[in-house]
Amino acid sequence: MLGASGAANVQTSGVVTLDAANGVVQSGGSIRAGGLRLLGAGAFDLNLAANDIATLAANITGAASALTYRDANGFAIGTVGATSGIALGTGAANVVTLNGTGDITFNTAISAGAATINAGTGNLVNAMVGGTQIDTSAANGAISLSADRKSTRLNSSHT
Repeated sequence: MLGASGAANVQTSGVVTLDAANGVVQSGGSIRAGGLRLLGAGAFDLNLAANDIATLAANITGAASALTYRDANGFAIGTVGATSGIALGTGAANVVTLNGTGDITFNTAISAGAATINAGTGNLVNAMVGGTQIDTSAANGAISLSADRKSTRLNSSHT
């Protein structure tokens, strides 16, 4: 497990859980895992291109909760352990930023104040049966989506 701020190389085919009361800043190293579960409060800044996970899930609370994640490939937003999807506070400052170079697949939803999702050369893939994949309606927040191959439609909620 990374500390509140640090560099480490973490590799497992299983699950990595980062649970922090004041967020996490990744200053170096990489996280390579089957699943990455983020819990706690504050800003989680995991923005290094060496990260490579299969599934991401987060439940981050607090007025200044934020999530920035970068992956070397594609990944899924799904269920890891008992955590499903990505849930942040619904205030305007509660922002999710996700970057990958392959497909980003929505198996479960994102709820936040705003969201920016960039699949690079991949697709944004809707694998949910129905419902809203990205909900920023409580904060009337912006949703920004980009991918080189824009072949998949997502359902979003924002007023």
